[in-house]
Parts: sequence; C-alpha cells; structure tokens
Amino acid sequence: MRIMKKILTLKKDLIDSFVKENIKLKEDKLIYVLHLIIMNTLNKRNEFISKTDGRVYINLNSKLLKQKLGNNYKEYFDFWIKRRVIEENPKYSSGNFSKSYSLATKYLDNYELHDVKDFTFRRSLRFKKGCPNGLAFLKKGIDKLDLNIERAKVIVNRLKPSDDISMSDAKMLKNSRKYIKCQLAINWFESQDRAFIIDDSGYRLHTVLTMSNKILRECITIDGKKLLEIDMSSSQFYCLIYLMDINNWNEIINKNNRILNDYKGYNIKYYTSNTNMCTIIDEIQASGEFIKYKDLVTGDQFYEHFLKLYQKVYPNATRKRIKQLMIKALFSKNETHCAGVKGLFKSEFPNIYALISFIKRSRDTKETDRHAVMAILLQRIESELILNRVCKRIHKEKPSFPILTIHDCLVTTVGNEDYFTKVLKEEANNFIKAIPHTKTKLWIPEHIESCIYIEMANKKIA
Repeated sequence: MRIMKKILTLKKDLIDSFVKENIKLKEDKLIYVLHLIIMNTLNKRNEFISKTDGRVYINLNSKLLKQKLGNNYKEYFDFWIKRRVIEENPKYSSGNFSKSYSLATKYLDNYELHDVKDFTFRRSLRFKKGCPNGLAFLKKGIDKLDLNIERAKVIVNRLKPSDDISMSDAKMLKNSRKYIKCQLAINWFESQDRAFIIDDSGYRLHTVLTMSNKILRECITIDGKKLLEIDMSSSQFYCLIYLMDINNWNEIINKNNRILNDYKGYNIKYYTSNTNMCTIIDEIQASGEFIKYKDLVTGDQFYEHFLKLYQKVYPNATRKRIKQLMIKALFSKNETHCAGVKGLFKSEFPNIYALISFIKRSRDTKETDRHAVMAILLQRIESELILNRVCKRIHKEKPSFPILTIHDCLVTTVGNEDYFTKVLKEEANNFIKAIPHTKTKLWIPEHIESCIYIEMANKKIA
C-alpha cells in the first residue's frame, strides 16, 4: 500500500488565514476537503454542470466521506462554505452522493501541495500500488524519465490564467486545469515522486506520465533521447469489436478471466445467459454490420464516416466535435441525448447500437441505468491488450527497450517504433481478431508555447 503524504490544496498563506479561525476541527481533514474538490475538478471526475448557474460542481460519495472524515464530515464542508471558499449545490442522492460542491472562482488557480502532518489520518489515505501479474518491469521506464525543468517552467508560466474579468468561469476553469496539472507534474518530477498505480475498476495504469498534461511531453526524455508514442486510432470503438463475439464472453466466463468479472453488482453470466444478447450478436454478424464497422474502425475512417453524415445537418461540424459526441454517445446513459449522434449511429448500425444499449441497461428496471459498465469493460479490454500482452511480450523479447504507456498507446524512445508497432498489431489481431490502424507521433515542439505532434501514420521516422 502507498501512503499519500502530500495533498493538493490552496496556497499556504490562504490556508493559514482561514485555519487560524478553526477551534475544534482537525486541520489536515479541513485541507483534505479542498483536496477532494480540487483533484476531482482537475481530473473531471464526478462532475456535472448546473443548468441553473452553469458552474461545474463535484459529486462526492457520502459513505467515503464518512470513512475518511468521520460522521461529522459535514462540519468540515460547512467550515469552508461559511467562508465562501467553496459553494454548495443542493443536488442530493440519498445513500450515494452528498450535496455537490464547487471551489469559488477566485481560488481556481491558487493551489500548492500540503504535507499531511497527522500520522493516523495520513495512514487512512493509503491506496493500492504495485503491479499485479508481473508488470513491475514497467516502473523501470517511469524511473528513467527526465523532465527539462527549466524549459517546462517557461511553458507553464505562459499558460498561467490571466486576471481577465471578462473570462467565463468555464474558460477560466479550463485554463486553470491545464496550468495546475502542469505545475503538479513539475512538482512530481522535482520530488522524484513517480506514481505507479493500477486502479481496480478499469485496471488502467496511472503514472506521472499519464497524469502530466501533454503540453509538457516535449520536455520529457529518457537518457537524453526523445520519445514518441504509437497510438491506436479510434481505440474505444476498436476495443468494442471484442464484445461483438459471443465466444469471447463465454470463454472469459469459463476461464474466470478478469476482463468481464463482476463490477459493482454486474453478473456477466446474466449477459451470456440472456437470449436477447445472443440474438443481437448473431444479427450483428449476419446483417453485415460487423464487417462494415470493422472496416471503418481499422481503416481509420470511423469518425470521418460519421462526420460526413453529420455535416448534412450541421455543415460546420468538425472532426473534433464528432469525435467528442461519438465517445459521449458510447459511454453516456441510454436516455441521454447527444445532439443527434445516437440516432445517426443507430441508423447506420442498428444491431451494434442495440448491443451497446443492452450492456448499459440495468438488469433490474427499478434501478438506475448502470451505464458505467461500458467504460469499465472497454478499459479492461484495453488494459489486457496493452499491459498484459503487448508490454509483456516486448519486455520478454527486448528487455533493454524503454516501455511506457499512456492507457491505450505505447511510448518509447525514437528508433523502436517499427518493432513496437509490429508487436501491437500482432497481439491486437490475436486478441481482438482485427488489426488496428496506428499512428506514430514524435514528441517535439513547434514553438515554445505549445507542443505539437508530428503524425507519421505507420511511417518510419527519418
């Protein structure tokens, strides 16, 4: 277990000015409340945008709050609410979420790390670390990463949000997120705090590399060598191909494979024993949808295909916009509207749409739609492919090669890209039964303010 020794909160002078007013509440717990709101805001977790005031609020699980802060956890929130440091939204779900909170606008970029002093409380903040299934070798690459601190600070300083009072809260929040995540990354590199955690939901590997904003990647090297990434195009929709084969579901159940194990009450055997899902998958294969879908995804034409259709109604739509909507449609609740994209997808792939809806549907009609299971399943498929198959094979065959990951893409030093691409395609084809389209992106800057990636799809870097 790894113990969290530092938490992100407001700058010390601000904290001191408020905490000195505290009489009975524990200082570390007070600061931890701000940490929860700030970190969830920066990472876009558990957030929703209020239709009333347009602000971004964070939903926090009341059971977890009680575990960390005690039964009087509400007093810690009230402390900050009374001082107008955080704002409260009345949205509430009994037994699931506490009321929702947002950091006051004027504090959006006043953060720094705080050392947790209370040893007992610090131990309560421990979280899982390590690499199950023989993945410890991946930490070697993380430990070798080097950040050009001086250059990174120049870039970050140019990103610092302005004091422009005309800037909207949403725009200020977006700028603040980028600025603060860059600041945090620099602190992690300076302190040699190389986070290395595999979460227990999607089994994704989280490191200092995945937590750093991409604008700093031009400053990251290994032994002075530049890095590049090998990325799978339309990766979420590519991994979805795996779920269109009933044999994959049955094989995983029989072998008790971790990909489709129960998640928050989901019994995967429910799916495989349900004749409706079997019928849907049979129709996907028999109707020709599967071949058309696979060709679009593996040919890197998936988003372009839907963009052309979408532009018939919205001529000014961009590829970036259609990609955002398509991903939202894949992971959102069945009843959520996505600017017409769900209807568009359904008209093109009615049986695949039915499968997606079926997976996200609750077994019990009295329960809310447990749509999160789709994201979890696809993350686990991605993790199985990238971590357990591709990375392990590369380590076995080329143990001296630096191997890093950013979820669905591989990262290594320049010169290894052809071999990495070959292994990725072979292992993906063995596992998913389809060869993904890949793109190689070299981490180099175009100018000092930002980082631009040179895309060389499947081409050797000169």
